[in-house]
Amino acid sequence: MDTKKRSAEEILKRQNQYAHQYKTQHYDRLSVLAPKGKREELDKVAKKHGLSMSKLLLTAVDEWIENHDK
Repeated sequence: MDTKKRSAEEILKRQNQYAHQYKTQHYDRLSVLAPKGKREELDKVAKKHGLSMSKLLLTAVDEWIENHDK
């Protein structure tokens, strides 16, 4: 049983390492500072529309660029 538990932990560790490596190779990390409470407000809007917080923010930025950066 201990061997199975260790094996499962090793598999999970390798999966996490792969996921981390994939994300660092394919995505940029952005950080946003917002007033207290704004995160919860944005999270509610995102969930209401079936979006992740990232997708909501990226969509908003893309729309802003499309409408203002001409």
